[in-house]
Amino acid sequence: MLMLRWLWGATQGLQAGQDARAQLAVSEERLRFSRDLHDLLGHSLSVISLKSELSAKLALKDPAKAAEEMHEVRRLARDSL
Repeated sequence: MLMLRWLWGATQGLQAGQDARAQLAVSEERLRFSRDLHDLLGHSLSVISLKSELSAKLALKDPAKAAEEMHEVRRLARDSL
């Protein structure tokens, strides 16, 4: 009877360990995904910022080019969303 009780406890411990490993794997995947998302959004926002600054500077010199740049800013913002 003691052997069965020990075996039952060992089995429960193994199951708990497997559950913890599965939760850790899910957490690590979520963290990886959030890092990738952060990197992509950071890049997109940087490009949007630069292009909008360029558009503001071009507004007085070349309005057509400024309009093109703003169109690109809108496209990048939509893609980022």
